[in-house]
This record gives sequence, C-alpha cells and structure tokens, in this order.
Amino acid sequence: GVRIINEDQRVINNYFVDLAGEGTHAALCFMNGIPNSPAFGYDQVKRALVAFNTAVHCRENIVIGYISATRQEPILAPQDCTFANNLIVSTTGPLVRIMTVPSGIAWSGNILFGAESGLPGGAGVIVSDPKLMRAADGLWRPAPGSPALAAAAGDYPFVTTDIDGQPRPAGKDIGCDQQSA
Repeated sequence: GVRIINEDQRVINNYFVDLAGEGTHAALCFMNGIPNSPAFGYDQVKRALVAFNTAVHCRENIVIGYISATRQEPILAPQDCTFANNLIVSTTGPLVRIMTVPSGIAWSGNILFGAESGLPGGAGVIVSDPKLMRAADGLWRPAPGSPALAAAAGDYPFVTTDIDGQPRPAGKDIGCDQQSA
C-alpha cells in the first residue's frame, strides 16, 4: 500500500487489489505526525489529496491517523486532507478506520460498498454497488451501468488521464479507470 506522510501529497489513479496488509501496511495509511520530528520520524500530514483510486477486496483500505503502540510522544493528526472520487469495495470493514480524529477532512464523490464505511455521517460518500467486472486484462473495472461512470465530483483539471494513460474527459469516472472503447 501507500503510507502518507508530510505535506501536500497527491495520491492519484492507484489500483489496490487483494492486499492483505493492515495498519501501516493498509492500502492507504495516513500517519500521525511527530512534533519537531527527527529525520527518521514523520511530519504532520497536511493538505493531502487522495483522488481517483480504486481498492478492491483489501483487508484494510484506509487508515487515518495511525497510532503506533511504540510511540509515547504527542502526535499531530492529519489535517486539511481531501478524499475525492475513490472507489472502495470490500466485505472486510470498516472501509475507513479512523484511529486519530483528523481536522478539516473533506470527502466528495467516493463510492464505498460491501462493508460499513467507518465514517460518521455520510457526506461525500455514495453507498452503492459500483458493478465492477473483471476485464480481459484481469483488472476490476466498472461495468456498463455502473454508478461510477461520469459521476466524479469536482473538476480536478490536473487529472487528465487514468491509470492506463487514457484521457479523462469532462465527465470523469470515479476510481482509477476511465471507461473507454
């Protein structure tokens, strides 16, 4: 998976499938920061953008504010991060595990399906079967009629291609794959 640390990270167009890791080895793990972090530590996560990613059948999908059992010093929770247009399908939940409550987190256009979301409320989350099918290349992709098609929220003009390098038009799909011929 991807461990997110420091400021202004962009995690875009990734495909996570059948990952068995949890905690710091989850598909996506947002670490807590250490005040005045040493070079071998972690600075606070600020303004990370996690967008247009797909996670399918992972043991643990997103961990926010990972708490290490070995660290005793004060921690700095993730701050001002955005989760947009991600597609997560798993029967193992919660799909998002919040260990330390972050501040200023925004959710928009995400499809979560198969287990409880783990999120309070539900703003920015669509709970719906994304109708994924295994394509000829072995990847899980949205089938015709999927609620992920042309349903992305927000503009994100810098996201111009998908995981395959195919163009993303104005009607972007949710997840890492843009449907094409």
